[in-house]
Amino acid sequence: MSDMHANEAMKPAKLRHLETKHPDYVKKDRAFFERKGEDYRQQQQRMVNVTSVFAKASSYLVAQRIAKVRKPHTIAEELLLPAAMDLCDGGERCGCQIAKCISVK
Repeated sequence: MSDMHANEAMKPAKLRHLETKHPDYVKKDRAFFERKGEDYRQQQQRMVNVTSVFAKASSYLVAQRIAKVRKPHTIAEELLLPAAMDLCDGGERCGCQIAKCISVK
């Protein structure tokens, strides 16, 4: 459920998200939130790196399969990559970006 607020509710005096949703964080200092933000950014970067490694490995496996069946490499660009995008719904529904990252080597 999303908390949508009217313009009147967005005035600084009426913003109490921290007090109502996260009461245990009310007394924390600014440095605590800066550390949390940095941890979050590092976690995002690790996920991007892991996803890139898996995408590259998948790309090499596809290239190897294509070579084994002695098909032209363009079959990956014309058939397999669009099929992977369809399976992942373009990365939109399942949230995965792997199909967008796979390149044909």
